[in-house]
Amino acid sequence: MAGFVQNDDGTGDDGAAGGTGGAASVFTYDGDENYHSVAIVGPNREFFVCGCQDGTLRLCDIYTGVCLLRFIGGHTRRVTAVAMSLDGERLVSASWDNTLCLWDIATGACIQRFIGHTSNVTAVAMCFDGVHFVSASQDGTLRLWHIDTGVCVQVYEGHAGWVTAVAMRFGGRYFVSAHTNGLLCLWDITTGNRVREFEGHTRWVTAVAMLPNEEHFVGSSVDGTHYLWEIATGNRVSQFKGPDDVRAVAMCGDEYLLSTSTYRTVRLWHIETWDCVRVYEGHTGIVYAVAMYPDGQHFVSASYDRTLRLWTLPDCARVFYDDVECCKAGLE
Repeated sequence: MAGFVQNDDGTGDDGAAGGTGGAASVFTYDGDENYHSVAIVGPNREFFVCGCQDGTLRLCDIYTGVCLLRFIGGHTRRVTAVAMSLDGERLVSASWDNTLCLWDIATGACIQRFIGHTSNVTAVAMCFDGVHFVSASQDGTLRLWHIDTGVCVQVYEGHAGWVTAVAMRFGGRYFVSAHTNGLLCLWDITTGNRVREFEGHTRWVTAVAMLPNEEHFVGSSVDGTHYLWEIATGNRVSQFKGPDDVRAVAMCGDEYLLSTSTYRTVRLWHIETWDCVRVYEGHTGIVYAVAMYPDGQHFVSASYDRTLRLWTLPDCARVFYDDVECCKAGLE
């Protein structure tokens, strides 16, 4: 992996060609594998890791895109999801080989394998105690694992169909799951009880993102709908139907949402009005994943077209952090 290549597309310093459409990536990495997942990792969030079709993962420098390490020997099929441990030194990957793996970020060694699901593992989310994580699978279950022992502590079940996504509530006691029957469910992580169901979607819910306020989350579907839900009441606060089959979502601060699609685009939405602020175009295949950079001004997308693309957010959606050096390696 040679690293990101700067695009010669004539765009301005916000990566936009004008209006809500035509936004182009700042840098592109052309690889030799289809990418299905991406996450920001490392003790100082200085790397991103991408999950590949061939079952490997690649650790890259967050600002240059240079591949520093390959993670091999853990999975035999595509890597569908990645999550970082709270200490930033390990990561968990989920795969279509029905397993999850724990990796050492510094060495690329597979420390632990988690076996129990009977079908493709689709999602993973870390718990805020630092020692557990939740996985979702096409076998219709979610599982709570101990990260060090590999033991499955709890099984959450009760719905027909696949579980497609999972998001942890910041307080740590509850998490939300998305299902192919159109439901979203709120679970008590300790008791295993299903606390609440959120009904409204008529097709698969493929992605879910928790808002920073801890009181709301967004569920998105293959029918292009985005629903904003209130956790405490189960009420639908707002909804919008976009043009795309949604594959992944990520929050940009409190007010903006990124969504990826099978239509090769990434869209930026204002969740209060559901206005589409920008369309990011350039991928030539399904965009499976998206992750915000720690500088609050950029994000990376992963696609089946064998590319990763680095994009710049417009000024309205940028989040500034006092403890992050925002402009490195020519990202200004």
